[in-house]
Amino acid sequence: MLHMNQPVAPMDKSVLQPSHQQRVMRSLRRIIHAVDIYSRRLRSDHDITTSQLVTLQAIAERPMIVAQIAREIHVTPSTLVGILDRLEVKGLIARTRDREDRRLVQVMLSDKGREFLTRAPSPLQATLADALFALPQEEQTIIAASLETIVQMMEAKSAVDGPLSE
Repeated sequence: MLHMNQPVAPMDKSVLQPSHQQRVMRSLRRIIHAVDIYSRRLRSDHDITTSQLVTLQAIAERPMIVAQIAREIHVTPSTLVGILDRLEVKGLIARTRDREDRRLVQVMLSDKGREFLTRAPSPLQATLADALFALPQEEQTIIAASLETIVQMMEAKSAVDGPLSE
């Protein structure tokens, strides 16, 4: 019997259900695979990558400096610079240096970028977006919260590594 003042022994990880671990791992691998396939389709059908599309959508909300965008979309600033270079070559964004602090570069959509976003596909697979939309609001909330919990669990030990790079 466990008494209130008695310390709780650390959990023995060998007690974890292997079947749950395998199910989670398989599900994550299937998600990654589906995202990869959709990203390739985006590139071939619309000449844009998922990272570029997510970047455009973030900038559309409000012009931002590079570091803000990197935090917003969870990539390193150096990775973002490559994404921005490709978007700039396509004429979808414009970058301007801050007059007072030349280290700061503000990024905004160009007219072409704004027009592109009006007809741009979703960064989510259409089948997933449609299926989520069809679910009751409560289930959508549960799915979003569960995925956020998984992200937090995965980032807990790697928080010192910084944002993801692509």
